[in-house]
Amino acid sequence: GWSMATMSVQGGGDGVLRELVLATSKRSYDMFAEDHAAEPAPDVESKRVSMAAKIASEYSSVRDVPLPDVLKPKAGGGGGEARGSATSSTAQDSSGAGGASSALVLRNADGQEERARPSSNALVVKQGLGGGVLALSGRRQPPKVPTPTWHAPWKLKSVVSGHLGWVRAIAFDPGNKWFVTGAADRTLKIWDLAKCSAGAAGGLKLTLTGHISTIRGIAVSDRTTYLFSCAEDKMVKCWDLEQNKVVRHYHGHLSGVYSLALHPTLDLLVTAGRDSVARGWDI
Repeated sequence: GWSMATMSVQGGGDGVLRELVLATSKRSYDMFAEDHAAEPAPDVESKRVSMAAKIASEYSSVRDVPLPDVLKPKAGGGGGEARGSATSSTAQDSSGAGGASSALVLRNADGQEERARPSSNALVVKQGLGGGVLALSGRRQPPKVPTPTWHAPWKLKSVVSGHLGWVRAIAFDPGNKWFVTGAADRTLKIWDLAKCSAGAAGGLKLTLTGHISTIRGIAVSDRTTYLFSCAEDKMVKCWDLEQNKVVRHYHGHLSGVYSLALHPTLDLLVTAGRDSVARGWDI
């Protein structure tokens, strides 16, 4: 059928049949012969326009900045006088400072000297003539590595184990009687500080459950008997340690809560979460 239709088209057949064969051929080519996975050929004109827009955006503010007098070529001197003035200015500055400085001396629009410090690694931006901006790169200095202060090696006293997941948070009782830990096993554990420090058995005093995801932050109030915890389940809980249960929930975070802190003098709790906000709560 295909060869017959092609022959009829070549032989000057019906125009409708010709259009149908051409349309079918184009669809067949697009479906079977075209390499759709290959990257399209780059458009030279689009690339040129994009590059021109980037250059105009980055350098439009310094396009018409005039050169300082020390860098302008002088008539008859071929630029030698400008180089000589810059060299003499630098040499005079070096000799006046006892050879301790070799910075390039520039003058701003008011005629005042400005010096680019050679000890700086960053670009030094200076005010040029006519309100222009001139950027100078300072001399790079090797980084200074601080010498650590020696101390006696730390000595491991005890290892406290009991959690079934990574321990993510820890907080101490203001009275130095116990401390609390929170882990990825979704539990809070309260430990006896004296027994755990001595490595004695029976250091675990209490286990609190209620979170449904990894606990990320713990805070113990020194004004009340409350313990606060936050977790990746978007929950902030207030625990009453006299009843050993949750007495208040703080709802509002839209994602996991990763940190919290108590105000030292006010009844104020601040939490920070993965939803890019910090929220303050009236306890």
